[in-house]
Amino acid sequence: MLPPVESKLPDLFILVVSGHDPGRKAHLDRPLLLGRDPSSRLVIDDERVSRHHAMIEFRDGEVKLRDLGSKNGTFVNGIEIKTECTLHPSDRIRIGKTLLALANDQHHDIHVDRDRSYADTQHDGMDTRREESHSPIPGTEVIRVHRKILRQATEIAERLSEALRGKHPLPDFMSVLRREFQSTAAGCFLPDGSADAAYIDGILPLQVDQIAPLIAARETAWHCELINALPETALSENLRSPLMVIPLRVSNETKWLIFLRRDDITPFDGNDLSLAEMLVECLRLAPLANLQRGAMKQQLPPHLGIIGSSDAMINLRAQLQSYAPTNATTLIRGESGTGKELCARAIAHLSPRRFANYVELNAACMTPDLLESELFGHEKGSFTGATQQRIGKLEAADKGTLFLDEIGELPLELQAKLLRVLEGQPFYRVGGNTLIHSDVRFICATNRHLEQMVLDGQFRQDLYHRINILTINIPPLREHIDDIPELMTHLLAKIQEGEDTPREFRISPRVYRRMLAHNWPGNVRELHNILQRMIIHATDNTLDEHLIPDTVGASTDENEITHKAPRLQTLTEMLEREEIMRTMSIAKGQKSTAAKLLGISRPTLDKKLKTYGLGALVNKSQEPPAGS
Repeated sequence: MLPPVESKLPDLFILVVSGHDPGRKAHLDRPLLLGRDPSSRLVIDDERVSRHHAMIEFRDGEVKLRDLGSKNGTFVNGIEIKTECTLHPSDRIRIGKTLLALANDQHHDIHVDRDRSYADTQHDGMDTRREESHSPIPGTEVIRVHRKILRQATEIAERLSEALRGKHPLPDFMSVLRREFQSTAAGCFLPDGSADAAYIDGILPLQVDQIAPLIAARETAWHCELINALPETALSENLRSPLMVIPLRVSNETKWLIFLRRDDITPFDGNDLSLAEMLVECLRLAPLANLQRGAMKQQLPPHLGIIGSSDAMINLRAQLQSYAPTNATTLIRGESGTGKELCARAIAHLSPRRFANYVELNAACMTPDLLESELFGHEKGSFTGATQQRIGKLEAADKGTLFLDEIGELPLELQAKLLRVLEGQPFYRVGGNTLIHSDVRFICATNRHLEQMVLDGQFRQDLYHRINILTINIPPLREHIDDIPELMTHLLAKIQEGEDTPREFRISPRVYRRMLAHNWPGNVRELHNILQRMIIHATDNTLDEHLIPDTVGASTDENEITHKAPRLQTLTEMLEREEIMRTMSIAKGQKSTAAKLLGISRPTLDKKLKTYGLGALVNKSQEPPAGS
């Protein structure tokens, strides 16, 4: 009679090191199914884990791990297995956000981390000291994986090099990195932590610029787990979100550190780190010096969308840049649709708090009870439906910025509680008895007449004076109507973001005439909606007058028509620009031919092409030299 399987494996088991239910054990006395399905012997409740994800069993004298066609893969020591591999004691297995290890009673060196929610794929998973004969997957599979990563790194390097040669090298470079590594945020820093030379796209964890000097000497990419392990810093609590740092040597004197951030659901793994390492090598011949040329020093990033060349918009941007470095509470006032939220984000992006959380709360779309819970948080059981503790927006914005939109809609009782917080007092969660302190910079916005609300007893006078330290008044669109052509170009591109083949539209001069004649009660939001409707109904790449709603630009009321001279000048320029574009198309990009058709000299055409930014229309390969 054959001995039971237990005699072959008297003490081998799978141990959950971190992730879902750390410390749990599953003995290998019989085949072990891992997955999200409740029938699995080792259930892993994680949306990244397949219902039947992997199988571990003892076969032919060895412990075998077999991937069951999972969607997100199974990783052994940082390398993804495609079919099956042999496990050895202390091998690390990552499935979703859970890290497991093959162990026995003699392995006391495996540390169970009950605090971390995702696997240590870098420190535990990339162990290159293992003997070649004990590789968890065949050598040919390792070579195949490395070739795939190298090919991917080469393709990304080509796209990055192309971005570096463009008009906006640093933003375009960072945009490519974010897209290729599927990051939620990205940042570029000098190793000395100079925030003035930093570029930020998205929200990075607090004080990552202070980490830069600690890892300045490293020439290869770092995973977030190694950053958390730095003994010189106590910033690990602020770095729970997965991070990766890629060092780029721009010159002998200058090195940039690229920070990439993901969410907790999709942390960086060993393959991402390998890709970053190879990318650093591939970029050694790229024009990285252009990163310094494109470095942003407290300038308003173009992606924030505050568009316009009128005096009103120039003054608005100057005001935002002036207010951003302070910690003073700021009140943004303006009609609905003028862009109050965009201005709040611009202030947060340019402020010293830009490395911390930026949190938004709209007071106009919630009931008073729900609004209080959203703002201050609540304890479990504090009211019907409070099944668990929840931190509020105030707590989430600690060390960062809280944007309170439509603050004029706050009920009086909540205004009194908010006033205490604005004065630096601690607060309680709903149903709680523990005082909570939060260091927050407040930005408030309203389209209401707060002064009249104070007189009517609908808004507290002391709160009004507390939030009205710095005031920004956003002009309605009818007061900077000259910005409409520029806004239309920006909005057309924004509306088509994410489309595989965005269209380049030709806008009929009659469209501009109607747009400039409209009073815009809905401001920029109304313009955005009208353009979106026109794109949907357009049958070709021309936006013509028949696509505009009848109510737009149809009024003849003299009281609704303002700034006639600037409108006329803008309309004239747009008509001229449109005619030059049409003629350059007929002339197939040849300036001499186009100048003859337009009845102007070629130097005059050169000047107008430069003025209107139409240099891309010139066919330089077929253009004869001037004066020929």
